[in-house]
Amino acid sequence: MSNVALEIADKFVQLGLDMAHGERVVDGDRTVIPMAVAAYCFGGGGGPDGGGSGGWGCAIPTGALVVEEDGTHFEPNVVALVAGAALIVVALSRLGTHILRTVRR
Repeated sequence: MSNVALEIADKFVQLGLDMAHGERVVDGDRTVIPMAVAAYCFGGGGGPDGGGSGGWGCAIPTGALVVEEDGTHFEPNVVALVAGAALIVVALSRLGTHILRTVRR
């Protein structure tokens, strides 16, 4: 792999880390670190008629890591977790329906 490709890969690794861990907030003896699930992808291609490239990325806030004198705990973002679970259920339901239709043929 060329040096340019390695440099680009390193930049995307850092981008993923930045998206998953937000800026920490200190309030007295309490430190709050926002957490998220981050995903991104990119690609490109070309041929005799031309080429192109594109990318996509998102971060879903899952909660916050709270550091206090008596310990560290995770406070979930319930709305985001329920919405994410609902999306997974819908996707699995559609997949199951597709599989059943394929098997019945």
